[in-house]
Amino acid sequence: PEGVAAPFAADLGGGARATGLLMASLPAGTALGTLCYVKLVPAVMRSRALGLLAVLSAVPLAVCPFTHSLGGALALWFASGLFGAYLVQVYADYGRSVPDARRGQAIGLASSGSLAAQGVGVLFGGIIAGVASPAAAVGTAGVVGAILAAFLAVSWSGVVAYRGAHLDAPPSETRSSPF
Repeated sequence: PEGVAAPFAADLGGGARATGLLMASLPAGTALGTLCYVKLVPAVMRSRALGLLAVLSAVPLAVCPFTHSLGGALALWFASGLFGAYLVQVYADYGRSVPDARRGQAIGLASSGSLAAQGVGVLFGGIIAGVASPAAAVGTAGVVGAILAAFLAVSWSGVVAYRGAHLDAPPSETRSSPF
């Protein structure tokens, strides 16, 4: 949502301060969520929680078009970041799933893909904000994100079940890598 933070804040009657608060609220939520995730969720449960947290990270954004106050938007963006803490586990699981000799290449590819996806998201967010409204852009991102996350969560549950059946071998030895 940060890509449309300025026009979103302007629609709520805010200026630069409101824009800065919106842009800071999501990473602040992520920081707190990550701390709680690694301290409070047992390691064995972290991978299992990925799908649910991915969906939950998108839901607050889907609700954004229905809030008409800066405080409400800040809370929703913060909540999105809070649940977005699952990405820490995604990166860890992904890194462990790749053979040592290919890990650098795989992480570089994943980082590039992540940046490209973010850029496409900002592009479409800007288009939707221009055609409809910034709130519609954030809401659309939330709905699309929740739907995609739900599909991926179902797929991920199969991976977790497969890994659970092969606990005696590290993830890089239980499934093949495309690298």
